[in-house]
Amino acid sequence: MLILSSCSKNDDSKTDDSVTINGQSYPTAKIGSQTWTTVNYNGAGGVNYNDGANDPTVGKLYSFPEVKSISDLPDGWRIPTQDDVRKLMLNIGAKEIQSDRDFEYEDAVPLQKIMSTTGWTNTSFVGNNTTGLNLIPTGYLFVGTEREFSDKGILASFWTSTTNKLVAGSSSSGTIYSYDPVYFEVSTHVNDEISGNTTDGLIGYLYDTTARGDGITDRVAEMRSIRFVKDN
Repeated sequence: MLILSSCSKNDDSKTDDSVTINGQSYPTAKIGSQTWTTVNYNGAGGVNYNDGANDPTVGKLYSFPEVKSISDLPDGWRIPTQDDVRKLMLNIGAKEIQSDRDFEYEDAVPLQKIMSTTGWTNTSFVGNNTTGLNLIPTGYLFVGTEREFSDKGILASFWTSTTNKLVAGSSSSGTIYSYDPVYFEVSTHVNDEISGNTTDGLIGYLYDTTARGDGITDRVAEMRSIRFVKDN
């Protein structure tokens, strides 16, 4: 007798194997037409949050110059571009809004699909991680006249390899451009750009920063997490 059975599956994600990057193994998940690493990079360089002990489940925070220095990735793997993130958000059903933050995602249900189920201090916005992407609220680091770790438990972010070309000024030799790196962030605090107030809320966005730490700008440098992606 031939017995036919059916099973349900989550269309957002499919567990894949793992990928070895610079000697370390990272679990991965298929999300739509992409495969992503599901934990933050924990390779050479970088810093641990609050300069504490290393936790491989959290990974390290890296400057953008360190992002650019990563090489010898396995075939097909790359640091995500801005377009890779936009494709990810399309895959999970997030509505994209073009804004002064480049691109915003304000609908909570899709965002919760990519957020970890633990670690968020605001329990109203804990993720369900149905995609397996498992974005962990590791916060970030400003490095200026002082080193300031900030927003652990509040936001999760990772660098993209994309830089936005902006006019920074002019000189006798012509226009001066800056190339500001873009990062992706999911935050449980919403900042009102007009009033300057911060309220509880869930938002994701792609945004560029002048705090690139490459020695060109006098602004503070930022250090954030790193993820990797490939096409299926």
